Amino acid sequence: MSKTKYTLEFVNDGKPFELPDWTVKKHEQALDRLIKKHGEAAVDKQDRLLRTYIIYETLVEIDPDVNIEEIENMHPDNQVELFSAVYTAGKKDIHFHDKPSKRKSQK
Repeated sequence: MSKTKYTLEFVNDGKPFELPDWTVKKHEQALDRLIKKHGEAAVDKQDRLLRTYIIYETLVEIDPDVNIEEIENMHPDNQVELFSAVYTAGKKDIHFHDKPSKRKSQK
């Protein structure tokens, strides 16, 4: 099954690209960048900025010339959709199975 191709004018010279899988390591890198640059910001601003840094971590992997201002200047709907695509890239469904309980025989 092929991955979805994305295009952004400021990434990869506008050529189509695939999103690499999102990982815990990348998430931690995004958090580190946020804390280093905006550690004193209000919580609501940090939440918004974290989404930007999550997108940035993926796009800079594809194109090292990407800068964060280009992401911040995206249309809000496009930014939300891109965040969702980046954050769920490589996600696999997890299924939990309960063991059936042993029924006690009733007399």
